[in-house]
Amino acid sequence: MNPEEQNKHDVFDKVIYFFAFTTPLFELPQLYSILSARSSNHVSLVTWSYLALSSMVWLLYGIHKKIKPLIASYILYSAVELAVAVSILWFR
Repeated sequence: MNPEEQNKHDVFDKVIYFFAFTTPLFELPQLYSILSARSSNHVSLVTWSYLALSSMVWLLYGIHKKIKPLIASYILYSAVELAVAVSILWFR
């Protein structure tokens, strides 16, 4: 790979890492909404359970393939989505 192609690749890597590690943070308002209202009537257990399950599958894939950025980001996703799913059950 020539230096110009490598530079484009590095920039794209930074963009991907940014979104991989910040996107789970945008799920936190849903968790806050449930906890502050002490109600989960406005959210779907099926959706959040599936998201949590999907994230755990991606996490296992990352562990299996030894892809550290995937492992780190899906630890975050799994934690937030599982917390939302558990909160939905708790406040039903």
